[in-house]
Amino acid sequence: MRTEISGIGGVSLILAMAACYALAQQTVPEKHVKDIEKEQPRTVITASPLCQRVMANPDAANQHKYPVDRSTLAPDLKTLMEESDDVILTTMPSDGYEAIAPSGDDVVDYVDVKVLRTWKGSRKAGDTVTFAMLGFTWVRCSLAPVEGGGPGFSTWIGAGYLTAGSGMSEAYILFLRHAQGSETLLTPGLRMTGGSGVQGMYPVQFSFPSPLIKESHCQNDLSHDKYPDDPKLCTQFLDSSDQPVLVPLTIDPLFKKYNGMPVSEFLDAVQDAADSLGYAPPSDAAK
Repeated sequence: MRTEISGIGGVSLILAMAACYALAQQTVPEKHVKDIEKEQPRTVITASPLCQRVMANPDAANQHKYPVDRSTLAPDLKTLMEESDDVILTTMPSDGYEAIAPSGDDVVDYVDVKVLRTWKGSRKAGDTVTFAMLGFTWVRCSLAPVEGGGPGFSTWIGAGYLTAGSGMSEAYILFLRHAQGSETLLTPGLRMTGGSGVQGMYPVQFSFPSPLIKESHCQNDLSHDKYPDDPKLCTQFLDSSDQPVLVPLTIDPLFKKYNGMPVSEFLDAVQDAADSLGYAPPSDAAK
């Protein structure tokens, strides 16, 4: 049996339903690290079925390793940007927390960053953006301090493809998208755009000795979640800096062309990709 909606009344009903759906989408609050930590304190994590299994067999490897789906790696900056929901320049992480994924079978590292510049999306300078990282996570299954001993569990995606960067990362160019379908069982919310959630994070590696006064414009006070006093000073420094960009994955198609490139040139390349797709940043984004 097929039900048809026709006429002005039917159109009005469809418009009303669409409006309600849009309102619901807009009113769902975005979770940040502090929200996730409140939902999953150490006691909840330790009591989870995953951690109970780990503690029952502490001598096991207790790791999940997944290969990167290379078909999901974007071949160039333009494609990576086109497939992303948010493309932003950010400070170093201002907060982070390791928690158990919705599936109950893996762990995820959630990270807060502060926006400096936006190429795609509606993020404004100073906004907090939270995304899930894979392949860097190890959660302790005990009430002891996270850095202490005891059994733990890790999730690795793309292990063995990570480069060993040097120096300190004080800024990041991020390509992020919302998880879709079964991806939400592992990374609800934002994740890196390509490569099963591992392609899309490009840190700027500051070397030493270096112009510390200028670099400090890009730093956060992690203990107080402090945003740089003037983000424009940070972006102006990066726009003319020869500090190198790191492409963390050796299998990233962008590795050969961009790894080690001066950040000023990489930012120009990202801007060119945004311009070619007609993306315009929010009017109050830091420039």
